[in-house]
Amino acid sequence: MPRAYYLLRALAAAGRNAVPATPAVRKALERGEPLASVALEVLATVRDAEILPRLVADLREGHALNRYYALKRIGDLGVTAQSAVPDLIGLVRGGNAEAAEALGALAARTR
Repeated sequence: MPRAYYLLRALAAAGRNAVPATPAVRKALERGEPLASVALEVLATVRDAEILPRLVADLREGHALNRYYALKRIGDLGVTAQSAVPDLIGLVRGGNAEAAEALGALAARTR
């Protein structure tokens, strides 16, 4: 694994303490780094609402793996991801169990 992977994993584990690193993580994401899913995890962990449009786009148009990671990250965002609820409900109606989990995570984080 490249060193960037371990750095991103450490930032994700740091939670809200990783907020100062978000500009650099956003830049890595914009460049299309191969570790985009881990970068999205970091940004979701620090509840960076700027990633929500990308996550929703992945829900609507991404391939299966991107949709899976988007669902996990939306659940992590909590109240900042409320605008994704209609998309999640549509996926749940289509039988997507991960979307149901994301809705549950959103509900738990917004209480």
